[in-house]
Amino acid sequence: MIKRLDVKFVLTLIITSVVPIVASLYLVTEAVQTSLGVGLNRDIAQSLSRSVAVYKDYIEAIKSGHDGFMFRLADSARLEEACNAQDEAHIKTILRSLIRTGQIKEISVELGSGPVSIQYPFDDSQFRSVTRNATLKNPFCRSVEVVFGVDRNITANFKQAAQSTETYEALYRAPRDYLTQRVIMIYGVFLGLIVIISVWQGVFWTRRLTRRLHVLNLATRNVAKGDLDVRVDPGGEDEVAELIVSFNNMVDEIESTRARIQYLQKISTWQEIARRLAHEIKNPLTPIRLAAQQLKNKYKPCEDNSDAAFRRLLDQSVDIIEEEVHTLKRLVTDFSSFAKLPQISPEPMDVGEFLRDCESSLEIVAQQQDLSLLFQFPQPGLVVSIDSMMMKRVVDNLIRNASEAMINADVTNPSVVVRVEELSKTQEVAIRFEDNGPGIMPEHHPSLFEPYFTTKEDGTGLGLAISKKIVLEHNGVIWIDDEQQPGACFVVQLPLANRQKK
Repeated sequence: MIKRLDVKFVLTLIITSVVPIVASLYLVTEAVQTSLGVGLNRDIAQSLSRSVAVYKDYIEAIKSGHDGFMFRLADSARLEEACNAQDEAHIKTILRSLIRTGQIKEISVELGSGPVSIQYPFDDSQFRSVTRNATLKNPFCRSVEVVFGVDRNITANFKQAAQSTETYEALYRAPRDYLTQRVIMIYGVFLGLIVIISVWQGVFWTRRLTRRLHVLNLATRNVAKGDLDVRVDPGGEDEVAELIVSFNNMVDEIESTRARIQYLQKISTWQEIARRLAHEIKNPLTPIRLAAQQLKNKYKPCEDNSDAAFRRLLDQSVDIIEEEVHTLKRLVTDFSSFAKLPQISPEPMDVGEFLRDCESSLEIVAQQQDLSLLFQFPQPGLVVSIDSMMMKRVVDNLIRNASEAMINADVTNPSVVVRVEELSKTQEVAIRFEDNGPGIMPEHHPSLFEPYFTTKEDGTGLGLAISKKIVLEHNGVIWIDDEQQPGACFVVQLPLANRQKK
């Protein structure tokens, strides 16, 4: 389907091609007519004709010279005397004495007894042979023949001059419009072919360009409707490709921002629910515990110990109530802690220095749980903007979760490795928490960071949710690396301080 942008591009190409052609044809027409007026005139035609005539007279003069030599040779008394004597040696001597030019190749005299001839050095590459003969009245010498040498350039130049003069006179006699039309026609056809090729190339590349722009336009409309799964293939490495890459990056950031906002809103809702639950549960706990203790303290056993079974039941019931009250109080404490997460106060901090602080505070935990904890510190200079206390809570939570998962799975020599990767392309730093435990079941991945989702018997499911909230508030992301085998790997990605997102 032809779009308006395609039409505009094609019309622009045609206009920018046709206008210069029209102007060029007009200028060429004027130039040809002026050139013909200057180059084709009577004076030049007459000069060329005179040049040909001069060449012709020169050739005729050469011929006359040859004929004159023949006549002198035929009338020579000395030659006649030698011929009468039939003395071949004397004839050759006389012939040599009569030569006054170097343009003779051979002289031959026909005697009754046969021909007598003499030859001279001759350059066939420079001269061509011209034969002249004359009949003698001497009964002993019937004829004489001379082969002359004529400069090849003379006849060649004469023929070329004659042809050029003939061509020029034909052009001079032809109508001026005829010549002009032929020149303009050839020039116009040549220009037309160039324009057709140029326009075809322009349309081809324009269509390729506008096609990507149409796709980008459609993708933009889909994004405006809320579809953030749209991505466009750059289709090259030009400026349009850079625009498309920027668009894809923008959509990625919008999608990430929307997911971050949605998750934080969800967490805020759950925090409000946790606050209310903590308040509603906390109030009756104390009366319940006091009432149970009062029942136990006020009960007076019979002297005959006939109510021993009831006494045991009462003691067991009070113990259960107190245990469950204690569990509820711990749950209330977790709810309250989750509901009252403080706002972060980020400050620039070196990643290596931050991890060293975490290592010192987690050494006791590692010793208590017989955990091999290894921190691989990066080179100094990786600075992130973080709230160190809140981010330590994330590190502590991820390491404790890994340790508890390996203990429950009875892993031999449990270990956690914490290492850092610098992501130069996105100007981020990735902190990886890798363990050698049983790993996480793939079907649990989508729900791991949801509040109150847990696979532990006594877990509240708030640890990872709190960790994700803290990371998101630092403009970072936390995710599970599915390729980590064996064990599990959580990755915390944070922007470097000089690329902190706004």
